[in-house]
Amino acid sequence: MPASSPDVAAALGRVTAALPGGGEARPGQVEMASAVACALAEGRHLVVQAGTGTGKSLAYLAPAVLSGQRVVVATATKALQDQLAGKDLPFLQKHLGVDFEFAVLKGRSNYLCRQRMREVAGGDDTLELDDEVGALGREVARLIEFGQTAGASGDRADLPFEPRPKAWSSVSVSAMECPGAAKCPSGEECFAEAARRRAALADVIVVNTHLYATHLATGGFVLPDHDVVVFDEAHELEDVAASNLGLELTAGRFRALARLAKPLVDQAVIADDLDGAGMLFENALGPWRGRRLPADLGADLGSVVAVAAERAR
Repeated sequence: MPASSPDVAAALGRVTAALPGGGEARPGQVEMASAVACALAEGRHLVVQAGTGTGKSLAYLAPAVLSGQRVVVATATKALQDQLAGKDLPFLQKHLGVDFEFAVLKGRSNYLCRQRMREVAGGDDTLELDDEVGALGREVARLIEFGQTAGASGDRADLPFEPRPKAWSSVSVSAMECPGAAKCPSGEECFAEAARRRAALADVIVVNTHLYATHLATGGFVLPDHDVVVFDEAHELEDVAASNLGLELTAGRFRALARLAKPLVDQAVIADDLDGAGMLFENALGPWRGRRLPADLGADLGSVVAVAAERAR
């Protein structure tokens, strides 16, 4: 049963009183926390705009935790993600008066890959360096050593140094490269899978907005089941969602496809027609530059898109 607004306000008061210097009353923070509590209780959406200094993260985290529901917090920046996981949530664990667990979950490429580490090390857990190895090799060796440390998370953010991209890519994999834990010889020890298991047991899961969009794009297979999602820095959400869930279509793509298709089709006119569809598409988009397209594309643009789709088919 979600906590009531008075309960949330009282709990938030205890939390802010424990801040360094004793904290201070922030009417905007209490108002926001009460609004969040009501939205959780009623199962409805809520959009909040609050100025700097309001204390927004505590204002949504406190009622979210008190609701007893599993919550995903999606942030647009790594800095905010680090603030939530390194400062705000540990502080709430100490002072909110409710037992809860939180976890941070990131995309697979943010973790070391056990199998890739072993392959780089020649099948062993350690990389033997000769006197001729360069700076890149020494950096890779440091990464492997970090991955072998007891209790290591494998998370790039926990490294004591920032590796160069080439070094990191040699001991990490993307989601596209990973065969999956069930098919990987090191799947049972996988850092990314361990992070997913921790997230599955947590009450609050901190992710970035790109990962949440990927979760939606895959039909809900990336993140554990959850009841509530909070998008912090929501002004970034539209662009992130568009890039992950949308399709970028330009006249240049039609021309490129036409060039690739020409040697492969019997009739050159088929590729030429596709090239022409790109020109039609570019001209039809002219009046819409800098504007949002309507859900109903209308007769002019809609017919051009239909022609382009048919020629591509």
